[in-house]
This record gives sequence, structure tokens and C-alpha cells, in this order.
Amino acid sequence: MDLIRQYAEAAATLVIRKAISYLRASKHTLSGDDSGLKTTWDEICVQVQEERSYFWDAYIAAMRDAISSGLFDVENRDKQCIWLQTEAGWHWIWDVENGRLTDEEMPVDENDLINFLVKRLEAEAGTYTNSRIKEFLKPQYD
Repeated sequence: MDLIRQYAEAAATLVIRKAISYLRASKHTLSGDDSGLKTTWDEICVQVQEERSYFWDAYIAAMRDAISSGLFDVENRDKQCIWLQTEAGWHWIWDVENGRLTDEEMPVDENDLINFLVKRLEAEAGTYTNSRIKEFLKPQYD
């Protein structure tokens, strides 16, 4: 299983990189023209690092779209390995290994896969910074 986990990590990292590129190219922002934030990715990073706004659902939708876009060209075997890292994937493995299921085709659920990768994307947003994000998050009174 360690080999599958490593393979899944590499595949997930590629999807996350594609999603970040997609979000960095997106100029749709909700924080206002005077915020200094220029991309959807900037805003997601601020939302994750500070406090989620009323518009958080819109940012989740943007992340889901970016992940979906990143998954578009991914081989099914890569999706399967990533899905096996989800809670549903772990349950499926347990059921197969314990005879509750036959070794049938893996039921990769796209929604589980996207939700898992959105959490990974949020973790990346929690540590990412640039000059615009730093300026936005700088305390008002230094």
C-alpha cells in the first residue's frame, strides 16, 4: 500500500499544481478593486489564512472547478490511486480484503476525489504567500 500511496501523492501533486495554475490565471475576485489581490488564488489564500468570508462557497466552487479541470487529462489509474487515499477508498479496500466485497471494479466516486483534493488545495493555500497576500494580511496598524 505504501507504493500506491506514493503513486497517489505524485498524481495528486500534479493535479494540485494544475489547479493552482488555473486559479492564478483566473482574475475573478470578490474582495474589491482596492484590495490589491489580483487573482482568485490570491483571494483563496487570504480566505484560508485569515477568516473565511460570506463568499466562501464561491471560493469552494472555484476550487472544485479548478480540480475538475486538473483531473480532465489524468489517467484513470491515477484517479483510482488518489481515490484509494480517501475515506471511501479505505473502506472499499477494507471490505475487499475482509471478504465483504469481491474484487470487483473499483467504484471511484468523482465527488469523493474532488473533495479530497480540495482539502489538499486548501492546505497549499494555507502556506502560500506573495507580496499581495502579505500586504493584504499585514495588520492595519503596524
